[in-house]
Amino acid sequence: GVLGLQVFVGRLDLSGLEPEASKRVAPLLAQWRREGLVEGSGPRFRLTTAGRFWAPNLARGLRESLQSQETR
Repeated sequence: GVLGLQVFVGRLDLSGLEPEASKRVAPLLAQWRREGLVEGSGPRFRLTTAGRFWAPNLARGLRESLQSQETR
């Protein structure tokens, strides 16, 4: 999966991200925490039940966020 997003075990590991990339995705991760999709403060997060359901969408959103940031 994308950047350590392990859908079946319910984890999101962003420890491999460069510090600048981590800062750029922080607002997205904060939004996911507020919406109850992930738990934890990173770089390793646990997907909640809802997060596991939406994991493909989360992976796509994270990938798109990182790609759009790189092209700026």
